[in-house]
Amino acid sequence: EENIRTYFDEHEWININRKKTGVVSNIRLLDIANRIIGKYRGLCENGRIFPVPHYNTCLAGIRAVAKRCGITKHITWHQSRHTAATTVFLSNGVPIETVSSMLGHKSIKTTQIYAKITKEKLNQDMENLAARLN
Repeated sequence: EENIRTYFDEHEWININRKKTGVVSNIRLLDIANRIIGKYRGLCENGRIFPVPHYNTCLAGIRAVAKRCGITKHITWHQSRHTAATTVFLSNGVPIETVSSMLGHKSIKTTQIYAKITKEKLNQDMENLAARLN
C-alpha cells in the first residue's frame, strides 16, 4: 500500500525498488488494476494489498493456467515474465524503453533480449509507416 502514490498526472503509480537490480520502477496503474486493488484493499494487515504467496504457489498457478490453455511445454517463472514482455507489452506497441523500466532492467540491452520481433508486429509497424507516408 505504501508503494502506491499519486503523481503529477493525478494517476496512481506503483513505485518499487527492485531487489535484484536496485533499479527504481514506476508503473502507472491502469483502471482495471485499480478496480482489482479496490476489491482487496484493507484485507491484509501487513500493509500489503494482496497476500503474497510463496514462489512455488505462484509457479503452480502459472502452470495451471498454461495447462488450461492447452500448453504442454514445461513453464517457468522466467518464461511467464518473458511472455508478458513480448506478447503483452512489446507486441501491443509499448515502447521498449517503457518495458525496460517496468521490468526493472538496468540496461535496455537486457530488455532487447526479450524483443524478438514477431512477423505480426513487423507488419503492423510497416502498415503504420505506410499510413503516415501517404
